[in-house]
Amino acid sequence: MTKPSLTVTLDVVVRGSVEERIQAWVDLLDLYRTADRDGTDPGPLTENEIADLILAIDRDLAPQEKKDATDDALVRGALRCAALFLHRGHLIPGTTREQWRGMLQGICKHIVKERNPKLTCLGVWCLSVQRVEDDEVLAEMGPAIIEALMAAMKYVGTVEVLPIELLNALDRLFKRVPKLAPAESRNWVVPVLELMFSSTARIADAANTFFRAAVEYFVALRKECEMHIKALTNEKVETLIEILRNNIDHTNVYNAWGHVMLMLGSTLHRTQHLNALLQVVENGFNSSVPANRLSAFRVWRRLIINFAQKDHLIHDKRVKLVLLPLLNGFKYEKAATVRMECMKTYVFLLVHLSYATALLSFTESTVLPVAKEIRKDRRLVDVFLTAVIINVVGKLHTVPADFDLRQSLSYMDEPMIGPYLQHIVANLPSGEWSLADYKVFLYIMEMAIDRCKVSKQLIPKVQLLWEHVVAYVNDSIADHERNLSPLVDAISFLWKTSVKTELTEFSRKLAEMFRIEIPEPAGRLEAEQQELQYRHAKAVVKMASKLVKLLEIKGSGRKNMQLLLSDLAAQYQVAEDVSPIENQHRRTQTIINRLSSDGHHSSPRKENLTDLPKSHGNSEGDLMEYVQITDKKKMEMQAKDERILTPRQMEKRAEREVVPAEMYETMDRSQSHSEEMKTPTASDKELGRNTPPERPITVTPVLKRKRSEADAPDQAASWGFMDHLTSLKKCSKELETMDVRELLQIQRELHNLIGDVLRITSDRNLSQT
Repeated sequence: MTKPSLTVTLDVVVRGSVEERIQAWVDLLDLYRTADRDGTDPGPLTENEIADLILAIDRDLAPQEKKDATDDALVRGALRCAALFLHRGHLIPGTTREQWRGMLQGICKHIVKERNPKLTCLGVWCLSVQRVEDDEVLAEMGPAIIEALMAAMKYVGTVEVLPIELLNALDRLFKRVPKLAPAESRNWVVPVLELMFSSTARIADAANTFFRAAVEYFVALRKECEMHIKALTNEKVETLIEILRNNIDHTNVYNAWGHVMLMLGSTLHRTQHLNALLQVVENGFNSSVPANRLSAFRVWRRLIINFAQKDHLIHDKRVKLVLLPLLNGFKYEKAATVRMECMKTYVFLLVHLSYATALLSFTESTVLPVAKEIRKDRRLVDVFLTAVIINVVGKLHTVPADFDLRQSLSYMDEPMIGPYLQHIVANLPSGEWSLADYKVFLYIMEMAIDRCKVSKQLIPKVQLLWEHVVAYVNDSIADHERNLSPLVDAISFLWKTSVKTELTEFSRKLAEMFRIEIPEPAGRLEAEQQELQYRHAKAVVKMASKLVKLLEIKGSGRKNMQLLLSDLAAQYQVAEDVSPIENQHRRTQTIINRLSSDGHHSSPRKENLTDLPKSHGNSEGDLMEYVQITDKKKMEMQAKDERILTPRQMEKRAEREVVPAEMYETMDRSQSHSEEMKTPTASDKELGRNTPPERPITVTPVLKRKRSEADAPDQAASWGFMDHLTSLKKCSKELETMDVRELLQIQRELHNLIGDVLRITSDRNLSQT
């Protein structure tokens, strides 16, 4: 191509007749296309030549009152050359900002006033292919371009490709000048949203793809363009809701609903319009079509992003609102793909809760209900456990002052669960757990243990979570109230894990990590708190003693358990003036000492239960020495006022019990059971009426009381009778099991004994008189 050829062609375009210009536009387009394809230089144009070319395009695109086929050909030629220059701006170097602005302005005027649908579509095509490098020109011409494109919407049903080119033109404009999307939203949102419900699948899909990109500009610029978004909500929200309701059966209605939620953002918070929009997506959750339910769960993530703006999500009411359809999905949904989509949305919720604030205040309402619903679903359990454990054991994240929600938009429609899990940050340190949170995480541990049988990759994560559990237990014991409830729960969990033969090895590893140290008592506790601590310690000892038998003899886990039991035996002693339940503390101490020392009665620590300073049963404060009595069967504790154990009762008791040595010495151990129950001889009968015969009592043997030398024989007889009567009362349970003949025999013997006692009493009174 030579310079004269380009010059001659350009001269004809500027000064030729209509017929000459039609052919000149075709020749000029062919010259520049060939040069662009071959990489040759078509030749530089002077400033005047460029100005004349721009004026020629504007002249031939100007609307005319009467047009014929010749005029349409002229307009077509001018538009095709303009599209080439806009697309390949380097072909006409030296073009100024004003000249580009003039070319775009001429095309916009043509689109607005053109009555030929095909020529209108050609003008829209020019805007869809433009590559103007000067963003300021596009920002200035943006409102005019959007107005022209919306004017072309009247020919959407006439030219099939017009909607596609229109969406491309808008998308290209917003990519170069993102601020135009929310700033001019009142002019383009409603017409373009209607394209999502086109009967042509190609157009509906193109509109959906366009909106996915456009809503990112609303989210990213929500602060800068908040005024424009509020204006869009105030003026167009009712129209948008009406469009959604009218197309409730369209496959794109839930996608459109999600786009509306992202575009309007925080302007919907605390408004009635939000309730109206939620009714639209509710139809999707209740639909009988699995595809609709799947779409509803997917777009529900748009609501989470909407609530995440301005920390609107961080409220128990909003979290419950988001969780409600998810819990119903886990509970009632049967389709596996829909259940997995529901889990993605749940993990998406955890992501935003972890970034926004600590999940601790929502643990019971957010984690525990889901754990109970999905426990039997193996596909969902692994995802759920991984998400929750990452939220606890991951590296603590410094939450930015303004979390960028565009990260969420980048993966909210990912088909795989991995990207969702990667964005969870650790925000649940054990130092901030409450007791309710601790119980929730123990439940999570139990779920994880069950899955560790088949999912070995979960074992390292579970061990990390266990470290946090142990840290919480130590912190709770070190608290001023020294609460042992977490310790009881942790020991019970270890025991449940140990009894499962397939997890014995894993349980040993957890026991090796279970290092608990009971600190020195900080001060005296109240009676109720002291009694609660004793009950907790007793429960720990019982479970830990069973656990020790399952651990390796030389393993560190067994040593940890022995150390814990020794600490309990040493620290939880009976206080001098605290005894909420008589004898309960002494009983607990005996069990603790015995079990912590593998059956030996002496504590491995310096403190010993036999060195207690004062007895709870001695009201005068006298010191009393305690000895241990071996019985055969466990019986109920004696009442407060009862201090004597009969030989018959001692034979019935099986466990070792601590009783005062003074009481033990009062028992006549030298007298045999046969001597107490011997029958009277002939010499005894000759003693007279005032001498009480010794009748055998077969139920309860006589327990002699330690007497002083001043005690009279008749007082001794009277005391023996009361002993018999007291012992008989305590043996009521044995009497229930006796034969009727035995009971009658006892009744006769008691009747005779009572008569003898009365005779002794009356004779004594007579002698005194």
